[in-house]
Amino acid sequence: ILFGILTTNPDEGVSNSALIALKRVSSDNEDNITKMVEQGGVDVALDFLKRKSHDKDLLATGFGLLSTLTKNKSDNNSQLLNFAVSEMRNNPNLPSLLAGTCSVIRNLSVDDVEQAKVTSALV
Repeated sequence: ILFGILTTNPDEGVSNSALIALKRVSSDNEDNITKMVEQGGVDVALDFLKRKSHDKDLLATGFGLLSTLTKNKSDNNSQLLNFAVSEMRNNPNLPSLLAGTCSVIRNLSVDDVEQAKVTSALV
């Protein structure tokens, strides 16, 4: 239901509430995290954030959720990596957003040449 809100509800207040609820449901609950990831939660959240990239509060909340969903997972998601790096470049002065993007990048496995090139720009 909560991921459905992200794909169908245009209201940003409701969407932000759904992101917060997803993060809380997943916090310290490995079973829920696994279920969310298996149901495509990373891709749903990423697609949502790409559509709402103008709203920095939503981005910060969304990257917090993505950080939780990618923690302890050997995820190799080039789109997520590219988006996180792009948002870091575009928003260098937003600590809440940077904290989420850094956590996501820390959680992703960077094991391919293209991904290594993307992340080398961060150094």
